[in-house]
Amino acid sequence: MILKQRIKNKHLAYLEALEGRAILDEEQLARLATLRNTEQLEIQFEQYLNGIDMNNFDCIWQFNYSDYHIDALINVILVSETAIYLFKLNNYEGLHYINNEGILSHYITETQQLDILQLNCVKYSIYSILDDKYKHLPIYIKCVCLDETFELDAHTDHFPFLFKHDIIPYLNKINQLNKKKVLTSVST
Repeated sequence: MILKQRIKNKHLAYLEALEGRAILDEEQLARLATLRNTEQLEIQFEQYLNGIDMNNFDCIWQFNYSDYHIDALINVILVSETAIYLFKLNNYEGLHYINNEGILSHYITETQQLDILQLNCVKYSIYSILDDKYKHLPIYIKCVCLDETFELDAHTDHFPFLFKHDIIPYLNKINQLNKKKVLTSVST
């Protein structure tokens, strides 16, 4: 069941309505590009989700989390009877590594990406907002890399990353692990 469906971001709709009618400053144009990119990533990932039985999961799109330290958008959360899965979508290009602070960084430009940090913050904070019946469930995080050119250096652990070619096998795996159990009666 979809608990919160994917919708057009309100800020994106607002900026698109202004585009062509008003002059947008550099900050607004950058925000517009980021929001359009996020929307395209979500549309693309939604196509992958169509291949699994969504009756096995509750789905939450565009979960915004804020605390004193971080503002994070987790694009998709799937909740099953046995686990919670957090997906942060991106389309980073080129070679990356995890720096000494545990942050994903581009190998050449040193541009830092906060996906892992955001996923971990939400993972450890989400228990405080969960209903008691879900607090025993393990939470799995995935930094989903949708660009074909994304790669990690040889010394970086691939654990939280889900590469484009791994998305379907991973979703099939969690779909199999989370099939609802059907009781059958045995007649004698």
